[in-house]
Amino acid sequence: MSLRIPVKSLVLIWRDGRSKEKVTARSPSVILQTGSVILQTAIACKFLTLFTAPFITGMIAGISMSTTPIRFSQFNASLNRSVEGQLVSDLSTPDNVQAKAVAETIQRVNPDVLLINEFDYVAANPLQPVQLFQQNYLALSQNGATPVEYPYAYIAPSNTGTASGFDLNNNGVAVTTPGTPGYGDDAYGFGNFPGQFGMLVLSKYPID
Repeated sequence: MSLRIPVKSLVLIWRDGRSKEKVTARSPSVILQTGSVILQTAIACKFLTLFTAPFITGMIAGISMSTTPIRFSQFNASLNRSVEGQLVSDLSTPDNVQAKAVAETIQRVNPDVLLINEFDYVAANPLQPVQLFQQNYLALSQNGATPVEYPYAYIAPSNTGTASGFDLNNNGVAVTTPGTPGYGDDAYGFGNFPGQFGMLVLSKYPID
């Protein structure tokens, strides 16, 4: 996953203490990519790679925005459920008290890029709970807060709730069948089903 963000300039400070290096461009943007950071600049609608990890040893020290600052937020929303599919049911109406509280917090903070932790991944239709949360909660004013729209979303499978094959709770039995008592104790991340405690990224900027 990478995130495309418009910027005016960026500053690099190398880990060995060398002097700052500033990069500017006529119509620049920065792409932050998980795993291997790629810094690129947009010129004439084409992208020219400036630096590509792991060949660079520095880190981004600051980004000078062309307009207003970009707000990044992380939220442990606890929108996970103990039963697979329950989150979809809960978000299918605009009446879930917990989801309304979560949505109000997001609306009032109004981040440009938001990472929501503990949001169940639904393998059958990963975007279904995402769309329901946006339509039934974020798009509706919560306690007078201004609705917020995130046209871009990213959600991926999580290993939480996947059978580990090990007796992680040391009770002498390794439970590997979802739904069986004790399964969550022996699964990765102690999830009761694959995808429980997943993660969701919502963004006002394109996600590549």
